[in-house]
Amino acid sequence: MFTGLIDNYTQSVLIFAAIHIIAAYSFFAPFKTGQVSLGQAGFMAIGAYASAILTQKMGLSEWSYSNDYNPAQRAKMKHVDLTLRFQQLDTEVELGFSAEQTAREVERCLNCDVQTVFTDRRCIECDACVDVCPTQCLTITHDGDPEADLRKRLTLPAQNLDQPLYVSGALPQTGRVMVKDEDVCVHCGLCAERCPTAAWDMEKFELVMPGAGGGSHLHAGQDGCTKKG
Repeated sequence: MFTGLIDNYTQSVLIFAAIHIIAAYSFFAPFKTGQVSLGQAGFMAIGAYASAILTQKMGLSEWSYSNDYNPAQRAKMKHVDLTLRFQQLDTEVELGFSAEQTAREVERCLNCDVQTVFTDRRCIECDACVDVCPTQCLTITHDGDPEADLRKRLTLPAQNLDQPLYVSGALPQTGRVMVKDEDVCVHCGLCAERCPTAAWDMEKFELVMPGAGGGSHLHAGQDGCTKKG
């Protein structure tokens, strides 16, 4: 609603402040008129339980994509029996997925067009993101030089030397840094969903890969897939 005007953390603070102002006034108004009403407490409890059920049990969240991490491996597609292939050489080999299998495979999308964004000044070092990360790609530690020493001190040692580490600026509480191993991050967004101060956020980005003669490049599509254009 306020995209470009204020950041997500400030927006969430203003929204919660407005909600509490309304709730406080709903108690003040009846008492001011000499009446007693306890109905507000009941409605607040109903709203709290309803929002908890919607977010935790029904999978509804503020993200524009499904971020429920699923460690399941890619399902193998069924193929036509080998004898039938030889009997009719123009037979389609792959039988395809059923509707249920297709839906399950779609849930495995790594959201390559959505990237984690970290703002070090907002981090309170609560370790919530480190705790919730399903691939253990996040670590809060002291900065190190050389990088080989830092790689050994991560939650999960970074073995791929060809993949640079993300290292944040000094965090305001202790001066430590947030380190992220991009090689194992699956962009599930759980760190951003768990973060109480919006230090972690998820944003769409565009990846431009120059080709010969200024040809094709990859860009993030509106449907959440990386496309060639």
